Amino acid sequence: MKYMLLHHKVADFDAWKKVFDSHADAQRESGMALEKLMRNTEDPNELFLLLTVTDSEAAHAFVNSPIADEGAVAAGVLDEPDCWYLD
Repeated sequence: MKYMLLHHKVADFDAWKKVFDSHADAQRESGMALEKLMRNTEDPNELFLLLTVTDSEAAHAFVNSPIADEGAVAAGVLDEPDCWYLD
């Protein structure tokens, strides 16, 4: 099983979550499924996401796609997400 670990900060968790959830179909089509969503206890707008990945190339393409970039802006992402692909 392969995984993707994402880390980033958002302006408002609830607003970000609505946009993130609206991309669920595109995420699934890219071979990704959310396993864990964790928030920093000291800063609840700092997020860590663990996703399973069935197709690393498709997942990478989605993360770097215009829809993901537009979603990040609409969701209030404050920084360039850190992203790691893991085995």
